[in-house]
Amino acid sequence: MFSHRTSVTTGWDGKTKGGNDAEDGVYYYIIEATGFDDNVKTVTGFVQLIRG
Repeated sequence: MFSHRTSVTTGWDGKTKGGNDAEDGVYYYIIEATGFDDNVKTVTGFVQLIRG
């Protein structure tokens, strides 16, 4: 799954690009942001999705 956002206030709603609920599981993310000084910062991590 790939998602591209341009706003820092936009989060992930747990849905796929097709609008369906994503499966429970661990998802890897990469955030790449360019600062006002044009320096690029990359942050990576994991998020676990558990639906009740």
